[in-house]
Amino acid sequence: MALARLSLLKAPQFLNETAVTFDNDFKKLLETCSEIADQYTNRNLIRATYTDEVYTGDDTNMLFVNNWPVTTLTTVKIFDGADSFDTETATNYTLINNRWIQFPALGKEGSASFGRWPRLENQPGNIQLTYTGGYDDSDWDTEAITTGFNVFPGPPADLEYAIAAMALELWQKSRKDAKTTRGIQSETVAVQTVTMTTFNQFFSKDIIAMLNPYRNLSFASHITK
Repeated sequence: MALARLSLLKAPQFLNETAVTFDNDFKKLLETCSEIADQYTNRNLIRATYTDEVYTGDDTNMLFVNNWPVTTLTTVKIFDGADSFDTETATNYTLINNRWIQFPALGKEGSASFGRWPRLENQPGNIQLTYTGGYDDSDWDTEAITTGFNVFPGPPADLEYAIAAMALELWQKSRKDAKTTRGIQSETVAVQTVTMTTFNQFFSKDIIAMLNPYRNLSFASHITK
């Protein structure tokens, strides 16, 4: 699973590679760079389903969902302040821009269980969301460049470009540092050691600039970890 197509990484603007000899290496590299992007952006970028993911209300009308974009919002549950989570009627909230949930929805102020996302004293994690979120990476390892991979809910073009550029930089580093001329060398491309503090040392400023819009900010309503 990866956020950039193998065909893009092998295209002339990146590796300019036509042989299939190193395809498995390239795939692993794209998967690894996608995982690194998850760490940097503090979210899961590839589409998945989340059940009863826990959030904390902040007395506003906006609840920002951690693993956006949200393609399906299944249920919203709010703690009743006593002993249970109650499922909110779907018409009482609205998903905005596939990223945040407005509550109550316009015109539903009288029927919603609360006037805004409630903040309960000494009760963090009082909201539960079940939804499908993230970008669809279907056929990333086989799709040609000419197909609609960048059409929502697929990864946007700038995000895919960033992942491919990360893979290119790591591949070039492996060739520069390794004793052989081709192949990923685990001792030189220690991608598992890439952390928030070392990210800037591994990748160019252009890549960081492309990934920054996908980072999760620190909202009080974000998931409680």
